[in-house]
Amino acid sequence: MIILLVIVFPISLILVIPGLLFYFIWNHKKYPRLSKVSIGLSTLMFILTVIGSIMVKQEENEILALINQGQFEEAQQYINESDQSHMKLMKELDKLNEEFIDDKIDELATLKITDVEKATTLKTYSDIPVLNQEIVDRIISKSDQVEIRIAEIEKEKLANEQQELEDTIARIQSKIRQINNGRIPILDIPNTIQEFPDTPELSTYRNQLIQAARNHQIKTLPTLRKDYAERIGKELWENDYEIYTKGNGHSTIVFVHWSFASNSNIKTTHELFRDKISELRFDRAEYKWSEYGEYTFYNMESKADSYIEGIDSN
Repeated sequence: MIILLVIVFPISLILVIPGLLFYFIWNHKKYPRLSKVSIGLSTLMFILTVIGSIMVKQEENEILALINQGQFEEAQQYINESDQSHMKLMKELDKLNEEFIDDKIDELATLKITDVEKATTLKTYSDIPVLNQEIVDRIISKSDQVEIRIAEIEKEKLANEQQELEDTIARIQSKIRQINNGRIPILDIPNTIQEFPDTPELSTYRNQLIQAARNHQIKTLPTLRKDYAERIGKELWENDYEIYTKGNGHSTIVFVHWSFASNSNIKTTHELFRDKISELRFDRAEYKWSEYGEYTFYNMESKADSYIEGIDSN
C-alpha cells in the first residue's frame, strides 16, 4: 500500500501541474469537465501521497525506537517485513551492529577468550548465545581480531600503569617540596607518607619522602618546643609563672612557680600540659617552686625527633 502511494506521488505531480496550468491559463470554460477531472484526480492522489508519507515516517520512527532500545534483531526483522527499503535505517542499523560486534570483540579480549567459536558453542560467554546467528557468525569471522585486541589492551594497560607511576612519583616529589617548605604539619606527615604504597617501583621516591620528613622534624620540633614554652610563659606571666626550655634541642621544659611547693599542684599542672608536652616530644618536664630551690621532674619517654608515627616500628 505504502509503495503504491509513494509511486503515485510523482504521477500526481505530473497531473497536478499541467491540470492547474490547463485550468487557469487556458480557457477552462472551453474544457471545464476535463480540467475539473484533472484537478480532482491530482488532488486526491496528492492527499493519498501525503498520507503514505506519514505512514512511512511512522514506520521509520517505530524502527528507530527499536534501534534506540538496542533491539537490533527486532529492528532488522521489522525492516525485512516492511514493503519499504529503508536504506538509511539499514545503514544505521548495520553501523550499530558493527559497533556492537566491536564491543563484543573488546569484551572477549578483556576476558582473554581467544576461542570465540568455542565460547559461543559452550556458552562460556553469556551474552553471545542470545544474539542472532548472523551476529554470532560475524563475531566468529573476526576471531583473529581478538588476539590483536588482547595485545592492544596489554599495551594500553602497560602505558596506563606507566603513566600512573609517573603521576604518583610527581605527587611524591610535590609532597617533598611541601614538607621542606613547612606546608604540611608534623601531625599530618604519617598520613601523607601512607598515601603512597611501599612498592619496588616507588621505594626510592618513598624513602626520599620519609627522609625529607625526618629532616623536617629534626629541624622543626626544637623550634616548636622553644616557641611553645615562650608562648605559654607570656600567657601565664601575670600569674607569676616562669616557663622556659633548656638542654640540647630544647628538650626540657621548666615551670617555675611558688605553688609548686605543693606536690598536688605539680601533679595538676603536669596533667594539664602533659599531652602537649608529649606531642612536642619534650624529654623531660621540671617543676620548681623557686629558681634556686628543689624541683620535681617527669621523664616523658618521648620518641626521637626523627621518629615518624606509623612508619617506624615501635
